[in-house]
Amino acid sequence: MIAAEAAVAVAPPPGGVARPGLAREPRRGNAMIRRALPLILTAFALVVAVACERDDRPGQRPPGSGSGGGIHIIPGGTGGEAGGAGGAGGAGGEGGSGGSTDPGFEVHSVYPTAGMVDGGTPVTIRGRGFATHLGGKPPSSLIVLFGENPAPGARILDDATIQATTPPGLEGEADVVVRTATGERTCEGCFRYLALLSLEAIEPAAAPVEGGTRVVLRGSGLSEETMVLFGRRAALLPRREADGSLSVIVPPGDEPGLVDVRLLAPSRDALYRRVFRYQGELSIDSIAPPASPLAGTTAIVRGRGLSAGTRIFLDGVEVTARPLADGLEIDVPPATAPGRVVVEAREGARSAAFPFAYVDPDATRPALYAVVPPAGPEEGGNPLHLLGSGLSAEGAVAYLGEAQLPFVLQELGTGEAIAPPGPPGAVEARLRTLEGMAVLPDAYRYLRDFALLAVEPASGPAEGGTHLVLTGRDFPRNPRVFVGALEADAVVRASDTRIEATSPPGTDGPVSVRVVDGDFPAHQAVLPDAFVYEGPLRLAVVDPSRGSQAGGTRVRLRGSGFRGAMRVYFGETEATKVEVLDPFTLEAIAPRGDEGLVDVRVEREDGTSAELEAGYAYFDPTIGSGGPSGGPLEGVLNVTVIARSGPDAGRPIPGCHVFAGPEDFSLVVGRTDDRGQVTLSSPSLVKTVTVSVACHEYEMATAAHHASENITFLLRYNGVPRQTPGEGGAGGEGGFGGFGGMGGSGGQGGFGGSGGTGGTGGTGGTGGSGGEPIQPSLISGRVWGFKPPASRPLRPHEEEVALVDLAYPSLLSIPLFGSTYPSSFQLDHEGAPFAFRFWGPIYETVYAIYGIRDRQTGRFEPLLLGYLRGLSGPAGTELRDLSLILDTRLDRKVPLRFPPSQGPALPLTVSAYLDLGGDGAIPLDRVTGTTEDPVLFLEHMPPISGEHVVFVAVARAPAGIPYAVAYRRQGGDLGEGVDFGPMMQPLQLVEPPPGAFFEGSLRWELQGELEPDVLHVNVLATPPGLSMVPVWHAVLPGDERHLRLPTVLVDEMTARFGAAHYLVEVTAGYWPVLDIEDWTYWNLGRSNFTTYSYDRFELRPPPAAPAP
Repeated sequence: MIAAEAAVAVAPPPGGVARPGLAREPRRGNAMIRRALPLILTAFALVVAVACERDDRPGQRPPGSGSGGGIHIIPGGTGGEAGGAGGAGGAGGEGGSGGSTDPGFEVHSVYPTAGMVDGGTPVTIRGRGFATHLGGKPPSSLIVLFGENPAPGARILDDATIQATTPPGLEGEADVVVRTATGERTCEGCFRYLALLSLEAIEPAAAPVEGGTRVVLRGSGLSEETMVLFGRRAALLPRREADGSLSVIVPPGDEPGLVDVRLLAPSRDALYRRVFRYQGELSIDSIAPPASPLAGTTAIVRGRGLSAGTRIFLDGVEVTARPLADGLEIDVPPATAPGRVVVEAREGARSAAFPFAYVDPDATRPALYAVVPPAGPEEGGNPLHLLGSGLSAEGAVAYLGEAQLPFVLQELGTGEAIAPPGPPGAVEARLRTLEGMAVLPDAYRYLRDFALLAVEPASGPAEGGTHLVLTGRDFPRNPRVFVGALEADAVVRASDTRIEATSPPGTDGPVSVRVVDGDFPAHQAVLPDAFVYEGPLRLAVVDPSRGSQAGGTRVRLRGSGFRGAMRVYFGETEATKVEVLDPFTLEAIAPRGDEGLVDVRVEREDGTSAELEAGYAYFDPTIGSGGPSGGPLEGVLNVTVIARSGPDAGRPIPGCHVFAGPEDFSLVVGRTDDRGQVTLSSPSLVKTVTVSVACHEYEMATAAHHASENITFLLRYNGVPRQTPGEGGAGGEGGFGGFGGMGGSGGQGGFGGSGGTGGTGGTGGTGGSGGEPIQPSLISGRVWGFKPPASRPLRPHEEEVALVDLAYPSLLSIPLFGSTYPSSFQLDHEGAPFAFRFWGPIYETVYAIYGIRDRQTGRFEPLLLGYLRGLSGPAGTELRDLSLILDTRLDRKVPLRFPPSQGPALPLTVSAYLDLGGDGAIPLDRVTGTTEDPVLFLEHMPPISGEHVVFVAVARAPAGIPYAVAYRRQGGDLGEGVDFGPMMQPLQLVEPPPGAFFEGSLRWELQGELEPDVLHVNVLATPPGLSMVPVWHAVLPGDERHLRLPTVLVDEMTARFGAAHYLVEVTAGYWPVLDIEDWTYWNLGRSNFTTYSYDRFELRPPPAAPAP
């Protein structure tokens, strides 16, 4: 039979003739098969050939089918044995099975199996029959429910895969329901909603870098079991507060600055970037001037950690502070009496104090308020300021400890001196004048430097209680010991060189140990990473929780107790390249696996293990219709490569080289396994990248601006036909409902039995085993209603005629070029018969167009239309004695309006089709003109609403190429006219320029104002002695103007096809509802676009390399 959508060889029925009124083989193939094709996203390697247009839609065939269009209708029994060694060519296709009943679609699994209650989790649903059981409805009719809530954006990726995003739900298990027009299937309890884990506020949002501050976390899902990480360390001592908040002790930080906060709970985690600040040291080293008169003054505060955010207080009262390059300028308010005050700096949880004073220069009675700075080294020699009254009095003498302290009188009556040496500890200051003496106890502290040199043991349990021995030099008399964020217990200074203590609780990992002078806390010694807390092994989260079955996904495992040599198992398979990033994070490369859930287990070198049940889901990223799928690209790219044609059509292609990256010079490279899959993991694979593949004996392919985690390439075969000596064997008898596939070129293949036909040229025959023979079906009847209008009498050279044919299966199969009214039967009188014979089941629409034909010119004037739609039945159905009534007049005039042309004048043809939905499309009328015509008229249209009519405009260069096509459907009264938008203009190729060599780079310019949504580029070559073969295809966004094949692939192309001539085909499509991130080989079909242009260019091959 002749098929517009598939090349399928069928044995002619006995008695099939081509005369009107007699049974004959119809012009197109079995209707039920043809109706299903546009709905099956896993279409079976179809090449849609509409006149001279090729619409490259991909497909799949059952395993073992040949390289022709084998169609597998009903699964069941196995196909016939392959023939013996025969002539050149691939094996023939499988036949159909023996008449089993299709159970409908099924839901097998859902993964991941859990997600947050607020929804938004990308989910993959696996099963069978999703696309083939839409009941004639479009894929958008699919509904997926999680519990009672519909999933937004659920879409069918192929017959076995649905992709959805979870809606919000209630905590706990939920059923997953898949609903189509043919029914629904439920996966009971297959998804579990987890309580939301979120952080809304941290109070305060800053703390000293040493840790130890208790902060309050407010959010959802927080409990004392929640692990809170500040940077790379875990918080301590979580406590649930009465108001539902969670308070924790902040762990030590590595350095001042912002850090991430991560929340961890079983199977859940939440990350908040740079929301908590570790504060460095805050101190006041000096104030100038060191004192103020009673009337007040301005002073400059200098120190460490002072910033514009630092607040300054004077005896608890905030004063104005202005940032300077070297400190803060403050306004000191007036005072009523002289005396000591304290200047305090505060920022976040940090504070620092420094003595200051109000002085009266005219006072003669001695008084001491402060010595600044208040401490210094025991060696002395550092400058001091004496703040007080009476320093200017005659005979004034000052002492620091037992040493006299000579001073120089300064402005405001303060004294400047040099500190003498003194023993460690606090000493008093005295001022004696003729009027008396003033004493200031503990006015100054002599400090002796001390050091912490070692801590033993170097590790201990996280719950604390380890007896520690600290050794060092010159420990202070009143030491305090901090291990990490918390202060140690039972601290005993055994000697100047030894301190004993008991470790406080902590969290996993190394921490610093600090010894602080209890009498002067600013004086301390720190030994970094001196002690390691060792917590229990725990595994909470695997991120990501799913990955391709190919393995290779870079996975981070989060928990606690990760240290030493760690091993990670996915199911029973050990992961490779395990690395401990910190005590709470492991990184591993997932091994290869099989689709489904596996437990994840971590093992420490001491034999301890922890497991997360069903913690990781392996999935098959293959999409039968090709193209991208899954969530956003975030460091992991899963690539699948499938043969689109050739001896292994429909099967994965192993050994393909895959290249991905944002630039040609920074590519991540991998190679597909026996499943045709590879996973690339790299930090560079984020946002958008360009992905290219190269396989032996197949075309290369590129996807530009790829932004999702998965992509499937479908590649056409371009290798040399395989040679196998010997005779071809006979095929087995075909089963019910299937046709054998066409084999490769070579010897004659076997012929299938009555159920399926063997493909020509294959080594093996085709056909299924032992099914019931396919029964012929019949549609026959007569046409009634011949009636020329009274105003239109027949002329001598005119005749009445009714053109009878089958409707086009769908709008996807209507031709762009060819006759207006194709006909299988031309009937010349009232009641003339017609008959169509089919093999197998039927689902057809038969139509007749009655009119007057001029025998001299062949011109046909349509007058009436009639049709019988939805004629269906199983194999063996005979629909006889049908009456096809010509009952619809074709006398309505429809104006077609066009915007001004954006290019040169071209011939323009507009055709109208009656859209019967699942029952097909019927040609109505056609008009010709040019692209410069603002209005054209269709003269013979039926009186129906515009919702049921599709208009197809084709602007075509006289040579046939380039051409542009626009589709239009406009509701309402067609008599008021139909308005077309601008047509997509062909792109203009600018690189390589005319006469230059093709070296893998293409650049083009847009013509016209309409920008395409997607570009589809095909490069073909004609190697010496061979016919044209596909070399490379690419898919890229419509706003892209340049396409470059990676250099390594240019070299591969040159090596294989260097002497060939190249032909570049470019399709620019406009489809506003198409998201370029959701393209498939199916929706790249030209008939899916609102408007598109097609052009092709011949290019010179690259120059041959010089002979050595």
